[in-house]
Amino acid sequence: MIPGDDCQVLLWDLANYTQGAASPRSAGSRLNSPRPDAKKKIVTDPVMAYTAPNQITNLAWSPLIQGMTMNSGYSTATGEWLAVASGKTIKALKV
Repeated sequence: MIPGDDCQVLLWDLANYTQGAASPRSAGSRLNSPRPDAKKKIVTDPVMAYTAPNQITNLAWSPLIQGMTMNSGYSTATGEWLAVASGKTIKALKV
């Protein structure tokens, strides 16, 4: 991660854009990019955005975590989480 001073986390879901994409590169190939005749897929908007109160200094991505129920009765679904360190706080964001 390269910290920026805009206090934002932008998350793009590229899984649908990379599945089945075969690379023409091989050990002896000098190609540095995918096939020039392949259709280009453009991603313009993130699927999630978070703005922190201070500069973001670190991120941590969790593996898949089972859903849980808090003492307050609030429950979460199974999924991934993103921990964002900013200033003196850490926020856990459900992805």
